[in-house]
Amino acid sequence: MHNFEIDYQNNIQEFTVSEFSNDVKRTIENKYGYVKLKGEVSGYKGAHSSGHHYFSLKDSGAIVKAIIWRTKYKGLSFKPEEGLEIIATGRVTTYPGSSSYQITIERIEPSGEGALMALLEERKRKFIKEGLFSEDNKIALPYFPKNIAVITSENGDALGDIIKKFSDRMPVNILVFPVSVQGDKCPIEVANAIDKLNNTDLDSKINRPDIIIISRGGGSLEDLWGFNDELIIRAVYNSKIPIISGVGHEHDWTLIDFVADKRASTPTAAAEMAILKYSDFSSRLSEISDRNEKLFKDLILFKRNNYNLFSFKITRYSNVLDLYQQRFDKIIGSFLRSFEKIIEEDWRKFNFLKEHISKNHLLRNIYDAKGKSDLMGQMLKKSIKNIINQDNKMVESRSRLLYSLSYRSVLSRGFGLIQDNNANIVRTKCEAIKNKELNIVFIDGSIGTVIKK
Repeated sequence: MHNFEIDYQNNIQEFTVSEFSNDVKRTIENKYGYVKLKGEVSGYKGAHSSGHHYFSLKDSGAIVKAIIWRTKYKGLSFKPEEGLEIIATGRVTTYPGSSSYQITIERIEPSGEGALMALLEERKRKFIKEGLFSEDNKIALPYFPKNIAVITSENGDALGDIIKKFSDRMPVNILVFPVSVQGDKCPIEVANAIDKLNNTDLDSKINRPDIIIISRGGGSLEDLWGFNDELIIRAVYNSKIPIISGVGHEHDWTLIDFVADKRASTPTAAAEMAILKYSDFSSRLSEISDRNEKLFKDLILFKRNNYNLFSFKITRYSNVLDLYQQRFDKIIGSFLRSFEKIIEEDWRKFNFLKEHISKNHLLRNIYDAKGKSDLMGQMLKKSIKNIINQDNKMVESRSRLLYSLSYRSVLSRGFGLIQDNNANIVRTKCEAIKNKELNIVFIDGSIGTVIKK
């Protein structure tokens, strides 16, 4: 019996390394084709110098290399971020140069709303730590804006709601800056719009706005995700123009709401926040008028009380009268300067409003207020004149009283004042005998005399 041994190794197909690698590549690609992989982004450091993006997808048991080509990256709705759990759709392939397999990603979705919320909270904590949400950085809205820029979609309902609300409010110039409010282009377009409006030259065709409104309608967390992007957050923070966030509906919140100078619950509420209604303006005008009237009365009362308090401090020395007159002139001068400053400021506001309001009923209200202000001004001037006249009379009266009580008034009636060599007053005969020489003061001069004992 013969034993036959078969040499199987001699029958194995022979490959070159390149042939084998290419065969494995074709086998894997034909077997799997397109797949969806769920995992956490790991080792992501942004774009390579080539523009391509390299990282890995991992879970608790394995790791797969991933790549996004530069041309595909631009069209992604969601971008990879370190630690974000995603569902990546792409083709499985191999890289023969390192004997490894990988997925070339063509689409990315967040792995559920929970993953997005976790990422959102992480970003929020980061920006809070940097101070981007601090109230100290907020800019107050101007009282009467001339120009308002609206950054929004030109085809969305938000723009129509804002323009409709503007129609029944104070007149203002509106600049619409159309941008994408959803998807990959949203962050860069909104951030560029903010930067451009902040850097607008006042001499250019686009006037620098007094307020910027950023708005869009409501939507899902994914729809509004662009307004959580770091690019937008930093652009809003760096804006020197106050920004109102009117993104989504009342229950919607994005990170732009925390960094904006004001947050409105809806686009319509943002328009209401930016501009006064005509009726509100009329009420404000009345408030200004009432406030000024009270201020004038308080000023007059304050100055009068200060004068009356000071007037009782006149002493028997004649130089106090000059000091009092100087202080009185200073008080009156300060009061008049305060009055002129208040009148000038209110007239500046009034003239501005008069130039920008064309409604007939509003103009009538303004002219009525002007007449009231003129009448009040005349009454105030008359009151000031009466106070000054009364004070002058009081000064003259007390001046005469002070003179009548002084020793010079006695000298003018024929009396004389006797002094020793040290200018001390000599009141008795005994005091006169003690001195060798005396000085007698008359109203028109003095003479010396020798005492003979």
